[in-house]
Amino acid sequence: MVYITAAVPLVIGTYWLLSTYIHNKENDGDKRRKRKINQNKETTGIKRLGLTCYLNTALQVLASNDKFIEYLKNMDILLDNALKNNGGNDFNFEFLQIHFFLYDIIKRLQEGYESLYINISEIRRLERILGTNLLEQSDWLEILERIVDTLEKENLKIDTTRLSKNNNGDKKLPELPFYGTLSTRSYCSICKKTARPNSKLMVENERKNSILVDMTTQDEYKNDTFEQILTRSLCDVVQDYTCSYCSIKRKIDKKDNVSNITKGKFEKGNIYINDDDVIDIESLTRSDLIKTNLVKINKFVKYPETLIISLNRFKCNYNGQFIRVNNIYCDFPKFLNFNGHNYRLNNLVKHSGGVRTGGHYQVYKKKPLLIKNKYKSKETNKLELINYELKNRLVDVKNDLNSNDLSELKLVSSKEYDPFSKNVNDFWLVNDDKCKEVSLLYDINPYDSNNITSLVYETVSYTHLTLPTN
Repeated sequence: MVYITAAVPLVIGTYWLLSTYIHNKENDGDKRRKRKINQNKETTGIKRLGLTCYLNTALQVLASNDKFIEYLKNMDILLDNALKNNGGNDFNFEFLQIHFFLYDIIKRLQEGYESLYINISEIRRLERILGTNLLEQSDWLEILERIVDTLEKENLKIDTTRLSKNNNGDKKLPELPFYGTLSTRSYCSICKKTARPNSKLMVENERKNSILVDMTTQDEYKNDTFEQILTRSLCDVVQDYTCSYCSIKRKIDKKDNVSNITKGKFEKGNIYINDDDVIDIESLTRSDLIKTNLVKINKFVKYPETLIISLNRFKCNYNGQFIRVNNIYCDFPKFLNFNGHNYRLNNLVKHSGGVRTGGHYQVYKKKPLLIKNKYKSKETNKLELINYELKNRLVDVKNDLNSNDLSELKLVSSKEYDPFSKNVNDFWLVNDDKCKEVSLLYDINPYDSNNITSLVYETVSYTHLTLPTN
């Protein structure tokens, strides 16, 4: 009995040690398998910290945007040259906090093969920079616009007089690729007269970083192509609009009492459709007012390098909540010709859930022109992975490799990564830290297009490629 009692702790200890060893081996195996999976998928996810799927989506969109990577690289070169030329004395850029934060995050995404973990201290730091709470559920586009706005504010603080001249011979700072210039023209459907210049209905050179397409009330979109939907979204019709010009004109035509000042303005063509003060001065009654349709036409004066299209699929209910009311399926083109400007589809943002302030965000990322591949290290003589995930990288790997090493990289010329082919897995679906390959033709458009709430297109020049005819 004594021997049995003494042996029990030994058995328990041996069992504990053995189970711990097996558990650790399983974890090591899971890590190796996970690392292999990430290498095969050739992209990197971001682990979610609470309700941060919307933040992960915004960061993934920025990290996969070639134009934005190019902007960060140009800023880094410009600031580095400025520090060298000024000797580093009394010349710092500590106020460029969001620039440095994004540079670090994207660099870690490019270099890593396992999912990126952004810890709580980094989240709190980003909260202080942006001035908002990031651990509560929010809209991905709102946080992206806040990031872009903060980037621009920091950009404007740079003293350009102390910068070195760029390749163009000037000291101009790199421009963010998210802004375009939009002009709005409004007119009455009856009299065809326009709104007063420089009013809210006649806006010149308004800066825009996204286009809103309302998918909740437009049933005719079901039979339209995406190009037709996008063109219609730039035209808006407001019903039951009170036209000041039509109302005054009818008053004058009826030879009713109208002040000489108003008559003089009318004869000189100085009365517009939105001159509400004239209606108040002439004390027009409800029977004197003419209801019409107001037509608002938006037109890009300068097209953005990155075109963000927000698809509104939510409508406010009686409780004040924005709920999903529309499930229109639509084929999103990989290449978009928008009034003569060529764009390529870079990201699709997927939202699952019936409420806009809830649910879950995921992002589809276009496969890049240059991707990860293996090369043989000169030091170890072993095949190692080189992360060439983006066409533009923050860290240039070419400096560390010779031309023979770079020959192992996969280029877009291979049929497997043909940018015009729809029959390949041309996108990655990034669900926080999980990634898988998908096809635009066979996975996204037929099944998930009704869950897509945003599209990100990027300008592309076709110097060596020919656009498809269909």
